[in-house]
This record gives sequence, structure tokens and C-alpha cells, in this order.
Amino acid sequence: MKRISLTTLALVCLLSAYGQENLGIANSNYAGTNGIYINPSSIVDSKVFLDINLIGASAFLHNDYVYLSKNDFYFPRDIGKAFPEPLDKYNGSRKYGYIDLAAHAPAFTLSIGDHGFGFHADLRSVTGAYRVPQSVAKFAFEGLAYSPQHLTEFDENNFFGNSMTFAEFGLSYGFIFKKLRKELWTVGITGKYLVGIAGAGFDSRQAQFEVLDGEDMVVYNFDGEMGYAQGWNSGRGIGADIGFTYKRMLEDVTHYSPHTKSGGCRTADYKWKFGASLLDVGRIRFNRNATHQEYSTASTTWESYDTTALSDVNSTGDAVSGQFVEGVDVVTTNQYNSWLPMAGSIQFDYNLGKNFYLNSTIIQGFRLPGMLTSMRPNVISVTPRYERMRFEVAMPVSLVHFQYPQFGLMLRLNNLVIGTDRLSTYLFRWDVYGADIYFNLKIPIFRNPACNNRTKSTRSSAPKSKKGGKKKKVNSANDCPAYGINY
Repeated sequence: MKRISLTTLALVCLLSAYGQENLGIANSNYAGTNGIYINPSSIVDSKVFLDINLIGASAFLHNDYVYLSKNDFYFPRDIGKAFPEPLDKYNGSRKYGYIDLAAHAPAFTLSIGDHGFGFHADLRSVTGAYRVPQSVAKFAFEGLAYSPQHLTEFDENNFFGNSMTFAEFGLSYGFIFKKLRKELWTVGITGKYLVGIAGAGFDSRQAQFEVLDGEDMVVYNFDGEMGYAQGWNSGRGIGADIGFTYKRMLEDVTHYSPHTKSGGCRTADYKWKFGASLLDVGRIRFNRNATHQEYSTASTTWESYDTTALSDVNSTGDAVSGQFVEGVDVVTTNQYNSWLPMAGSIQFDYNLGKNFYLNSTIIQGFRLPGMLTSMRPNVISVTPRYERMRFEVAMPVSLVHFQYPQFGLMLRLNNLVIGTDRLSTYLFRWDVYGADIYFNLKIPIFRNPACNNRTKSTRSSAPKSKKGGKKKKVNSANDCPAYGINY
């Protein structure tokens, strides 16, 4: 059994996931609270009047380095059993990865007239690393005891990683800022208040090192920075998502007012729509029980590494920083900024008719120089879907980092959403590099309750037939049907 320390475990986690975007539900016209994460303007002119999320969760894991062999693990057969010993892909390439785990507390979105409103509260854990050299990844996986890399001087540069766990409280607002003939423009923003729980990040600009044996390591030159913190409210920050959507409508919407009595208590459909958004712009400043260190040509000999006691984030950081001479090759402060994994996204949705739609979404992660941050993976997807008021199915096909294919399945059954973007993990006997699943339990209210109140004068004024004095049936379009669809 390998000796896996906290630092080893942390780096393996950094290397064990790509991002997951809930592609099956994110662009649905019934997405509600799920839609704000890809484009906050989606809450305007939604087909759901009021969407109340009761509870939800998402766990997304994928890997280009550590895997479970298909010979040792097959999901339909081995579900519920202990995982076998993982293997690693030792192929000389640099490694990268991303994790975004979330627990979704009660939330809501409201679409009425020209406006949309929303609130969400999430517990998130975001972890990512990029360009990690094979030598570093291998020692993280095997420990220093991996003898084939002993007595070799490595000179590695330009790799980084970051992990942050935090509570996120968001307020969303959007509105229709232009509606003329068959054109509809909406814009939305989500402001986030962030409370830090734990963080750890590094940016290695240059690292020259040599592992002598399973216990001792020499660092000749290290240029970079590291920050770490732990504890509820160890940091606070703000963030934002912003987005807009253009819709080419099927009818004139100059006087359109969705989900209102004056607007006929309905929503109008589009032929196609285009959206663009900027996601996770912001940071947490960790300044309680926090340490930040800047290294410049730092060097050390780390003896008896295998006996170092590492139990949590702070003890790991203290053990690393304690190897260097304060004031000579390292400068320490008690605060640092941990940035959210920023990304830009564009979305295109085409109405094929008869409740069929085809969506394409592109997500491009980016990082500005000098940031302690993870980097959101790049994704391009095509998602056909069939949607009705109380039922929806979607099958996203996507490329992670524009090269690793995956396909998924999403089902929405009235108030339950469940899906995965990596269905192959659960169906086929392949090497397992990851798995993911997401779900939400909701209370969707499709129609404004005000549309159900028919006044006495309205009832008495309904025309009667000549025979038997019976009332003539009022056309359902005037009876406030949801979305103009009769069920």
C-alpha cells in the first residue's frame, strides 16, 4: 500500500477532475435555478414562472492521470464494493484537472413581466491544477519512494493549482431591455457574497529539485508563491456572473409581457437564441488563520520527509514553509487572495419545432497572470433535447478541453432533475477516469397564480348559446394556459 500523505492526496485530487457544467439542464427553457450558473439572463422570460429549488447536489470527477482499470472495476458489476487500487498514466505529458463540487440549498427564480429575480445559496468546493509536470505528479501519486526518479535533478516550471471551499450566497436580477417586432434582448447579473472555509494554492514559476531516496529531498531553486488557510469565515469575498441573451422570436413581441394577465398569461417561443456570459469573476481574501509566502530562489534540504506529520491544510503548509529561511528566501504575510475559476461562455439554441431543440455551448476558462486560482476547463458541447412542461430529456455530447469526448443523459420529471454528462462511466467496461452525477428536487410553478383568478364579471359576461342557456366555451388562449400549450 502506498503511503499517501495529505499533500499527496491533495495533489491527486487536483489532478483528478475536469469541470462539469450540467449541460443537459443548463440551457433548458425550464432550467429555472439551474440556468443562472451558465447565464444569469436566463431567468428573464423563463417558461417557469416561479422555480423553487428545495435541495440539490453535484459531484463531478474526471481524470487524465489516475484511473481504475477496466480489468479491476466495472460499475454495473462492482457498485457498492470497495474501490480497487488506482493506477496512473505515466506517459511523459503534463497533467491537469478540475473539480467543482456543490451542495445546493433552497433557492428560487421568478420570471414576471420584463423582469427576473433569483436567490441561491451553495456550498462549493473548487479544486484545479494545470500543467503539472510528470515528475511532480508521479511523486504525488507514489510518494518519494518511487526509485526510478531518484538521484535525478528536475527543472520544472510554470505549473499551478488552487483549492478553495466556501459558502456562496447569490442574488440575481435580469430584465428585458429591448423588444421590438420579433427581437427580444435580455440581460442579467448575479452578485455573490463568498465566505471562505478552507483554501490552499500554489504558483510554481520555477522548481529545481532532486529526490535522493524515500526520505530525503533537495530543493536547489524555487521561485513561486503559496497560500493556505482553514476555518469557517477564514476569508470573505465577492463575485459576479453577467450575461445577455438575444432571441429571434416566432411572433411580434413589441407588447409582450410574460407571465402577466395583461400579456395573456403566457410566454412566447423563439426560433433561435444566442447568449454570452462571463462567469465566476471574483475572489476571496483569506485573512484569518491564513498564511501567504513568496519564494525567490529558495533552497533547502528536506530530511526524513516520510516522518513529517501532516494532518490538515495548515500543518501541511507549515511543514513546507518551515523548510525555508524566513527573510532570506521567503517572505511571509497573513493574508492572500484566492480567485474563482473565471470563464467566458457562449450559447446557441435552435428551435426545431414540435418541442425539439438543439443547443451548442462553448466554455473557455482563463487565468490572469499572478493569480492563485484554478482554471476552469474548456468545453464545447452539442445537446439535443425534447422538452415539455412536466417532462424533458436531453443527451449532451461534449469535448472536454476540446479533445476528450463524453456523452450524457438528463431527465426532468416535473420536480426532479437528474443527469450526468459522463454516462459511459456507468454503461461501458472502459478504464474509469471519472464519473459525475447531479440532481435537484424542486417545486416548479409554471403559471402566475393571478391568472387563475377569474372575476365574477368575467364569468357572467361569457356568451351563452341559444339552446338551453348554456355558456359558450371560452377559448383556452383566453383562459391563461401555460405557454399557450393546451394539455
